[in-house]
Amino acid sequence: MKLPDDDELLKTPKEELERIKLALEISSYEEDRRTARRKSWGETVRLVIMAVFAAALSLGSTYLMKTYDHATAQSDNARSRLAQLRGEYASNHILRKKDSIACLMGSVEVPDQNRRLQAAVDSFQRICDQTQTLNYDIYKNQKTIRQADKHYDQNDPQARAVTRKLDDDDAKLIRLQAQLNNKSASVQQQAQQQIEQVTKASTAAAPPDLRPAVQSSADISSSVTDQAAVTTNKTTASGIKTYPIFWVKKGYYILFDQFKVALSDLKSDAGIAQVNVCYQMGSTCNPVSVPDEGRFSLQKTLDFEYDGKSYSLVLQRIDHAGVNPFKLAAYINLVQKEK
Repeated sequence: MKLPDDDELLKTPKEELERIKLALEISSYEEDRRTARRKSWGETVRLVIMAVFAAALSLGSTYLMKTYDHATAQSDNARSRLAQLRGEYASNHILRKKDSIACLMGSVEVPDQNRRLQAAVDSFQRICDQTQTLNYDIYKNQKTIRQADKHYDQNDPQARAVTRKLDDDDAKLIRLQAQLNNKSASVQQQAQQQIEQVTKASTAAAPPDLRPAVQSSADISSSVTDQAAVTTNKTTASGIKTYPIFWVKKGYYILFDQFKVALSDLKSDAGIAQVNVCYQMGSTCNPVSVPDEGRFSLQKTLDFEYDGKSYSLVLQRIDHAGVNPFKLAAYINLVQKEK
């Protein structure tokens, strides 16, 4: 509304001035209402925005809490499963079972953010991978020996002479194994060097068509030793002493400290070995009483007691060993347990 200037107002009648005043009041009232509406709309928008933000924050918090609870539950389950399997792994003395447990531990699912648990799982997955690689190497060497066995006539006089020479070399290797359990690192190292020398010389002396089988037999021995090193060095239950795995063929013996274990029979098809055990003291070997006439198998250990302590002989596997690929060996180790 356009207002008159000061001179015009002085000349304006009273009635007209009253009308102008009323119009100004009405205009001011309308302006106040418009201002109030704008404020009210702004407040409404602000409240709506705040409500939407609060709802989004609440939903986000709920989602995060559920995600955190789920991850925590996964971590707890993984930790519990690993603890169970670790206990089974530590208390088990049979290599093939330890291998299976290691692979189970390597497959445990762990939440992404739990790096510590994942590191434990990864370490056992590496054990699983290593043992599977070694088992495959053993399989390939077994295949090489089977092929040689088909074409090599062991009844031929010359072949029998070769076999006798391989038997003699096996006897040397079996005796050298005992020194691998010596407390002196230098004695162990010297014995290992001699084992390698005997193996190399025996392989070189074998007929050309038999050399791959001779080498494969020796390689199987090495793979089993490596496999034992991979599994037994990781986790061992307290109070348990595990001796190295040695191979022995029928008619020979191996030593675990003072225990002399002589292999009297080996049935590969049934997975059974029979041994005589005595305790060496100087030139005398005192017989040790063992159950089942010294029979034990791939599924059952030979448990006995001596001098107030508990022991178990474990038949780890029946396979090729040494340099004579045509005679199988028993892979055995001794476990001393707290009574």
